[in-house]
Amino acid sequence: MINYEQPAEPAEIGLTIEINKEDYTVQQMKFLKNGKNVLKDTIIFNENIKISGIPDKVYDYIINGKSAVEWVMERYAVTTDKASGITDNPNDYGDEKYIFNLLISVMSVSLKTLELIDSMPKYTEI
Repeated sequence: MINYEQPAEPAEIGLTIEINKEDYTVQQMKFLKNGKNVLKDTIIFNENIKISGIPDKVYDYIINGKSAVEWVMERYAVTTDKASGITDNPNDYGDEKYIFNLLISVMSVSLKTLELIDSMPKYTEI
């Protein structure tokens, strides 16, 4: 049982969460950079929250050409349509920790799905 509907515990998947202030609003999540190198083991959730210790395997679960984690990072950002000027703010929907919990849960489900796939017998032609 995956229990995808329950928020995952970050420690269960080896994550370290640094919280300077209890503020879960998001503008645009991004990866930590070291010079020109992008470090995908750390996501800057916002100016107050950093998620580190992200396993590389999380990014192996691909949906429509990109990892599920990167899809969430891209889609859950404040954006403004240039033509209409309408702002889409994902912070306006649900509880304040929704996006944070979603990101952690997607990491957990990605790892569990890959584990399940790896445990299946190899396909062979009949």
